[in-house]
Amino acid sequence: MLRRLMLLNFRVFHRLDRWLRKRLTTAGVMAFTVMGAGAIFGLDFRSTVSYQLCALMGSLLVVSLALSLFYRGRFKAERRLPRYATVGKSVHYTVELENCGRRPQEGLLLLESLEERLPTYKEFVAERELKSRRRNLFDRRVGYPRWAQLLRHSRGADTQEVAVESLPAKAKVTVELSLTPFRRGVVRLPKLRVSRPDPLGLVKAIREIPQVDRLLVLPRTYPVDWHVLSGLRPFQDDGMSASNALGESEEFSAVRE
Repeated sequence: MLRRLMLLNFRVFHRLDRWLRKRLTTAGVMAFTVMGAGAIFGLDFRSTVSYQLCALMGSLLVVSLALSLFYRGRFKAERRLPRYATVGKSVHYTVELENCGRRPQEGLLLLESLEERLPTYKEFVAERELKSRRRNLFDRRVGYPRWAQLLRHSRGADTQEVAVESLPAKAKVTVELSLTPFRRGVVRLPKLRVSRPDPLGLVKAIREIPQVDRLLVLPRTYPVDWHVLSGLRPFQDDGMSASNALGESEEFSAVRE
């Protein structure tokens, strides 16, 4: 029962963390951190004024969030993916982004949105029993790092946000994205995410573009020292001179004693 409750808390914490990472800029994360610190140290109103800093940062975040809701950008996108990728090697591809609105767009950010699946209770317990000896004490008792690793494995790759140049109205621009897979199999790409910071630079306005694609990831490759391989045949052209078989044939020769 306790493990199931912890798993539920992991899911709630992950959704909150994903929403904050998706919507807040770097300055927004700093403002949110200052607001949290001000709330903690400002519990005693008589001995500190930290609550004023908490109120100020909270007000700025609320205003930025409200401004981001008025964003009305409309976009279309098309990926040009390679045939396959390899584990551990970054693959570069292009995305053709089109501005369908009547206004030019400035300061856009483009990010690949990977499909992820939340680990089930059976997967979480199986992973715990399989690798319990190689985990630290915190992971064995709590398990969140192990749960986060399962979630990351379901995505299959890492991506980075890319800034987009000025995009005029009814125009297209080609953006280069990169993706680094860390497991073999299929990486699913259900949509692209276009974001733009609000005028205060704290919260991002987001538009998601449905564009379903899949990328096949091949196993990791390793360098081989070809000098250690002789490349000679021991029983035909240069060896076994008494063989009845000539050339490349597989004619029967004899039975061993």
